[in-house]
Amino acid sequence: MTLLSLSMIVKNEESYLKDCLESVKGIADEIVIADTGSDDNTIKVAEEYNAKIFSFDWINDFSAARNFALSKCTGDWILYLDADERLSKDSIDEIKEIISSKDNLAIKCLVKSIDSEHGRDNSMTFPRLFRNNPELKFTGRVHEQIESSIKELNYKIVDSGIEIIHLGYNVSGEAKKSKASRNLNLLLEEYKSNKSSYITFQLAQTYNILEEYDEALNYALVSINDKALENTHRANLLGLIAYVELKKHKVQAAFRHISTALDLDKKQPYLNLLASKISFRLNDLVGADDYLKYAIGFNDELKAGKIKSSINFILNDEEIIYSGLIVALKSKNNAGFQFWLDKLKISYGSKERKSGNLYLALIDKLYRKIKLDNKEEKAFADIINKDNTDLFLDLINDYPFSGLKLKLLETLFEKEKDNSSVCNLYGIALADAGQDDKAIELLGGNFEKDKQNPTIVFYLISLLLKKNEFGKISALLKLASENFSHIPEVKSRLQIMTEKLSPLLGK
Repeated sequence: MTLLSLSMIVKNEESYLKDCLESVKGIADEIVIADTGSDDNTIKVAEEYNAKIFSFDWINDFSAARNFALSKCTGDWILYLDADERLSKDSIDEIKEIISSKDNLAIKCLVKSIDSEHGRDNSMTFPRLFRNNPELKFTGRVHEQIESSIKELNYKIVDSGIEIIHLGYNVSGEAKKSKASRNLNLLLEEYKSNKSSYITFQLAQTYNILEEYDEALNYALVSINDKALENTHRANLLGLIAYVELKKHKVQAAFRHISTALDLDKKQPYLNLLASKISFRLNDLVGADDYLKYAIGFNDELKAGKIKSSINFILNDEEIIYSGLIVALKSKNNAGFQFWLDKLKISYGSKERKSGNLYLALIDKLYRKIKLDNKEEKAFADIINKDNTDLFLDLINDYPFSGLKLKLLETLFEKEKDNSSVCNLYGIALADAGQDDKAIELLGGNFEKDKQNPTIVFYLISLLLKKNEFGKISALLKLASENFSHIPEVKSRLQIMTEKLSPLLGK
């Protein structure tokens, strides 16, 4: 008797497939694999697990491949997985209990996507386990779904504690973009005939991964106005809109959208973190700190499984803590700084890092403006990373030891050359040290890479004035006026500067 079939579609998955099949040992009575054209050792790996392997000619349609695999399953129940997914060991007993039922059930499982690069694991729930029925069909060329078919056949949809670990997004940013580019073409083709809120939601998310923010914004705005969209998905898209508006310096609009998002889904740590960043830009430091305390509290609840939602983002605690330290630093709140430093001590202690004491001592000394000793100065290069760079920038900004400050900034710059804020502060420190030419070269190059940062422009103009480079100043003012015409405060400051400098620029 075949009780449970595992259904899969694969192509060139030799690096992932073995661990996936290992995870269903003892629970899957049948493994059905539709191969869409592998030319590596995928088939060999599948054969080692006695899988039933079928070839399927790829037609740019994931649902077609999924439905082909379903048609080959003979089990009473079907579990579908991708090769880069693993069934949690703790879920096996629950699955055994569920598949003893004769009812037409579809079981929602938690799919947890690991993302080590950003320290933001996200989870979503989908029906992944269901009683077999030849009329069940997936729909959608990409990000395919079976839930609509399940509902049409009057299945009872049931929540569960079953967890599936997804590793497909635990890759570099470039690899994520490559996968998003592939999906984009299929989504756009699907959108021609299916303009559902689900497809527009996926288009917005895909364009966001590709950093094509105008397109992401367009599809997000379409999707949130669709009444069929679930509120958790709507809140997620409102957060995306707020994020894009913040990047475009439309801070008031960003705050309106993040407030609406939190009205819909107030316990999401990521939305509270974003609300804090927006409040910080509005100089509401009390509000920024409050949102961060909500974020870390809800993050703890989410990790403990106390918050149930169809979309969740579990943050790295330290991302929240670093933001808290920056807010306390900006507001000169000693008690607040100590609160977040204590949180950092707990976080470091839980991970048993060897450099923990030295790291915390270094932060404390920079905060209290005490000169670092040689050991701490040498350790600085090993301690900084992309996650704590902004905190160290703020700590170093007002550091009174100019020679050491320049050395620390040089170390930061060597490790984080693509960080615009690092380039800016290092350029200013070079200028303060009398190295104007080097500062101009650095800030000019930074502006070429980050034309949406108005801060660079004003630093550059002040340095170019010292060198009487009026032609370059005139060109820079013209370019900046075009780039920042949508930011009233920057536009006004540029106009005032242009008027004041007009006698010199006319030479």
